Amino acid sequence: MSITGVIRKNPHASGFAIIISNDYANTPDPGLETLKGTHKDSQGMEDAFRSLNIATHKVHNITKFQLVALLSDAARCTEYPEGSKCIAFVFSGHGFDSNQIYMQDGKLMHITNEIIQPLLPFRAPHIGTIPKLFFIDACRGSRNITPVVVPRSAGGAVQEIHQKGGTDATLQLPPEGNFLVAYSTMPEYHAYEMKGDGGVWMTTLAEKLRTSQDYVEVILSDVRKELLQKYQSPGWRARMQQPETLSRLNEKVCLAQGVEQTGRQVSFTDGATAGSHYPSVTQKSPKHPGHFRGLLNQMSQRNELTNLSYAEIEVKNEKGNVVGFTGIVMFTHQGIQRKFKSRGVHATKSSTHESAAEEAFNAIERSLNRGGSSTVPPTPSKPLKTPTSTGASPKSAVSPSNKTPVMRLKELCEQQKWPQPQYTPVPQQGEQRFQFQATVKTPARLVTAKGSVCGSKIEAKHSAAQAALKKLPK
Repeated sequence: MSITGVIRKNPHASGFAIIISNDYANTPDPGLETLKGTHKDSQGMEDAFRSLNIATHKVHNITKFQLVALLSDAARCTEYPEGSKCIAFVFSGHGFDSNQIYMQDGKLMHITNEIIQPLLPFRAPHIGTIPKLFFIDACRGSRNITPVVVPRSAGGAVQEIHQKGGTDATLQLPPEGNFLVAYSTMPEYHAYEMKGDGGVWMTTLAEKLRTSQDYVEVILSDVRKELLQKYQSPGWRARMQQPETLSRLNEKVCLAQGVEQTGRQVSFTDGATAGSHYPSVTQKSPKHPGHFRGLLNQMSQRNELTNLSYAEIEVKNEKGNVVGFTGIVMFTHQGIQRKFKSRGVHATKSSTHESAAEEAFNAIERSLNRGGSSTVPPTPSKPLKTPTSTGASPKSAVSPSNKTPVMRLKELCEQQKWPQPQYTPVPQQGEQRFQFQATVKTPARLVTAKGSVCGSKIEAKHSAAQAALKKLPK
């Protein structure tokens, strides 16, 4: 059933949710392990949304092509009920890095560019006032959290920020606003599922959504608090995650039935203040324009960085009009070329360069805070393709065809009519340390290649496949 069909079948629903789960049981990418609890995640979230009178469209095991079409359908739909509290997107499955997730066919989707942006005001203005909620339960890297022991203490209060509004019947919205994205874990870290019982984070989230009368951001905070209590038990500590939330919501969102949305009905008169309430977001102290570019320039003048340069990529809408830019900063640090991408789409080249510079400088700062040298850590961003003049967004860093090394090695063997590659685990000491040796039998010789030691089996297999591809004739 199409998105429009689901909405027509539920004309009195208070919102709409797309729920996606992948188990990778028959994926063409052998590097993706089967997940046994994702279907329970999707069922739990579906039950929670239905209890809140939110219509759902659930798909288990979806390909990239199918999800792109589904999101396009959701963005084009014009029949969402008046006063809808939200359009939600839920995903449970494997992730590759901090901003990419795997589909059932082994292909990667970029969370920001391919999932969030199609539903934002600058792409779908007719649904711009409906809050968008994204709940992502997937690994964002291979690291494991090492807990620290701290004394118990009370926290501080958080104040709301009240914004003033416009002067006519139209509402001027930030092009990338009115959404919230909640991740089950921080960038670079693992997410876990309980055997046959769904994800650690999403199981708790579904229960809180069913039972709480509070705002979504408060519910997410309560989920973090409950998980923190569970992590005090040694049996739970090995599954420790630190959920992360980014909010650009223009109002407080409460999904519970019978509770009115704060700030949804906005009517403006000359000199009046809008009723919208903007939830507070922890931000860095305001910096003057060009602050981070200036810091990188100073490092370049001290020869701590060389070959410092900036580039930008045009972002176009469906009509081919330029709606903004994404930026890249590139430099060489201690003989290693580094690239960092801006966060989101920006209205000017200058602002997108500043955002990229901020990402780079913060990476350097994090390295120093960990007590390391001033070397920029290799993990904050993946290598980006060189920007083109077509205005297209940069592709995934995995490969030009957006395929993983395991898939590319498999396809090479099929093209050459070689036997399929074999992956043999190499024993490692310690938990969460994995290494594989890839073996490919060609008519001329037997090719073996060991990958790097990684924090997950998926990355370890990809590393072995990449090593084998380097040894094989193209």
